[in-house]
Amino acid sequence: MSCNNVVDEAGMRLAGEILKKRREAYQVQVRNARRRSIEFMFSYEEWLDFWEGDLEQRGVNGLVMARKGDVGPYSVENCYIITAQQNIAERDKDKHSEALRASWVGRECWLSNTTTHPCNKRVRSPEGQEFNSAAEAARELGLTGQAIGARCRSSRSEWAYIG
Repeated sequence: MSCNNVVDEAGMRLAGEILKKRREAYQVQVRNARRRSIEFMFSYEEWLDFWEGDLEQRGVNGLVMARKGDVGPYSVENCYIITAQQNIAERDKDKHSEALRASWVGRECWLSNTTTHPCNKRVRSPEGQEFNSAAEAARELGLTGQAIGARCRSSRSEWAYIG
């Protein structure tokens, strides 16, 4: 077998693997849309054309297919490419509209008062100072809640959860 035949065979094998991965990526996107009850109107060829040179960058940490206003089907007319971070920001902006915020007016939210959250544990510092929560201790002492929690869990620290 000549060197050219080996190179051609390897190139064909690589091309076949790339096509297989692209077909699998398309099928995953179709299944994910179906699972979310969103109509997926792209044919495989339309989907490839849509992604053009960006196909290798698509995915959870890269580029994603977004829908206008996050509504309607996945279709050529209704979709565009953005980063995953942009998609999350757009989705959150839409989900937390003024109407949604207004529906929460007057309701008590645990997040607004972290010291009374039902999952909080009281904390004692090495100096014997007691706090209603790690968040409260962090605010008082200029540390982070994570740092206080880590100290309470450490066997080498004099910090402790109490109660």
